Amino acid sequence: RPVVTALVTGWGSRRHRCFPLSNHADFQGLMDLVAATSPRHVYTVHGSNKRLAKAVADRFGIETTPLGR
Repeated sequence: RPVVTALVTGWGSRRHRCFPLSNHADFQGLMDLVAATSPRHVYTVHGSNKRLAKAVADRFGIETTPLGR
């Protein structure tokens, strides 16, 4: 199967495949999104991205990469 990459953001773009998501999604909302989409890899950005990446990896057993600080 081909790999599909999509951006999950409140800042949509016509150049990218996007899942519109509020910029104010809470932790449970983000975890629900991961559960619903079954990604193979998650990149986290903004806020507590390292803690979120660890939580996603621990809960779902998938690869994560925190980007930025």
